[in-house]
Amino acid sequence: WNPEFFGNMIMVNGSTWPFLNVEQRRYRFRFLNGCQSRFLILDFANIPGVEVWQIGNEGGFLAAPVNVTALGNQLLMGLAERADLIVDFTNVPVGNYVLGNVGADAPFGGQPIDPAELADPASTGQVMQFRVGPALTPDPTTPPMFLQLPPILPLPAATVTRPLALIEKMGMGYDAMGMMVEGPSEAVLGTVQAG
Repeated sequence: WNPEFFGNMIMVNGSTWPFLNVEQRRYRFRFLNGCQSRFLILDFANIPGVEVWQIGNEGGFLAAPVNVTALGNQLLMGLAERADLIVDFTNVPVGNYVLGNVGADAPFGGQPIDPAELADPASTGQVMQFRVGPALTPDPTTPPMFLQLPPILPLPAATVTRPLALIEKMGMGYDAMGMMVEGPSEAVLGTVQAG
């Protein structure tokens, strides 16, 4: 049982540091932070001319597209968080560009305060490479700022309320040197009841 796994490489769709051939046009990407204990800050800032718009998250479509480029071209993603993005390569010069990660190289690190906490640019700071080529056909998609997203419908009133708890039970064991250590033995999810 390992309460958290904190690796030293970033994987995309099962591959370490893949590349994707793209044209100078708009693409829709669905990102999922599948890390078990690493916050990501996707950094599009080193892709010259790129425009990024967020249109959805784990709750579905947003009320309106959000211009990520106007917010520094970075997107913070927590564990299991999703982001539905439109990435516009129209004004990106032909060439190869790396989508970076500038999140903290520490479990549950979030936004780094000290530059020494930044993801290692030689490993965890690289997510994937985009190989940008010329557009072969006109882009028929709608520019993100003009998208009309479906309205957000309010949830109905709650009929049942159940307080939930996620509890990590601890237990005693021995390490490789034969020393007694305390560590997690199981995780329990359930409803909160008296006692």
